Amino acid sequence: MISKKYIRIIIPIVAVLVLVESVVLVNSLENQKIKREASNKPDVINVDQVIPEVDQVETNEDVTLKLEAEKLSLNVGQESFVDVMMSTSVSKSFDAVSVYVDVDTQKVALERVEINNSMPKPIVAKISKKGNVALVNYLISSPSGYRLASGDRVAVARIYFTPIDSGKTSFKILGEEVSEAESMLVETGTSKVIPFNSGDLSVSILK
Repeated sequence: MISKKYIRIIIPIVAVLVLVESVVLVNSLENQKIKREASNKPDVINVDQVIPEVDQVETNEDVTLKLEAEKLSLNVGQESFVDVMMSTSVSKSFDAVSVYVDVDTQKVALERVEINNSMPKPIVAKISKKGNVALVNYLISSPSGYRLASGDRVAVARIYFTPIDSGKTSFKILGEEVSEAESMLVETGTSKVIPFNSGDLSVSILK
């Protein structure tokens, strides 16, 4: 039989070993729990690293400048016209409206530019000296600008021309690609340049 002396020595040692194993087991379980929680967490992305700072730029193209022809097919020598129509999907006020329309002078001869009475009187409405561009410039003096409500359409200009040669020809609203003849819309209050949608108009000329 084991003497009481050895029992008194063994029991404390066993108790210490049990306590140490318990501490190790608890630490192990805690580490596993932390690892599981970490694996379930979504990756945290530093927004400052993935979104660079940029200047605030007006990119809303709610305004449209559209060319509409009286006829898409006409004969040489038959005078006709093209309307420059402006529309917007949201209410806008304009301090300035400048539109330049380019044509092929080998196919058409520009005659004159007429204005819709619903628009303010423009400071310029004419044909360029070279005869290849029809232009109209409005500078609105009213503090509230020229207001166009959502869904409204207005004729900015009517351009008369005469076909001089057969074939297809295009009318084009000039943009920033021609700095000296750039169509531009300026917003009331902010003086920001408003971007716009536009497209070319193709007309067929018959002999």
